Amino acid sequence: MSARGVPEYEFNLKLARAIERELSGAGFRSTLVLVTGGATLAGLVSRVKRANEWPADLFLSIHHDSVPARFLDVWDHEGVQRKYSDRFRGHSMFVSHENPQAAASLYFAQLLGDN
Repeated sequence: MSARGVPEYEFNLKLARAIERELSGAGFRSTLVLVTGGATLAGLVSRVKRANEWPADLFLSIHHDSVPARFLDVWDHEGVQRKYSDRFRGHSMFVSHENPQAAASLYFAQLLGDN
């Protein structure tokens, strides 16, 4: 849950749709936002299966990691007390060196990270 009450799923989906629009605008001919429901492990297995079946040249996976509880503060947002942390900024990217185009993936991640 975000500091303003937006569920992680909703936040990630909105971000994925924005990335999809940007990639399409940058010339990628085909994009797919892959969303699967179900329990955590079942959803993960389903996404992995679908991703492996799709002939993608580029695969992005979007996640948010929780801040450890000791770094959380509390604030009042629209009459509701919510937890938040503004101690950390930024993002990280993981590039698999096992993929056959690791150098190209690293280059793309650097371009994405700069924007």
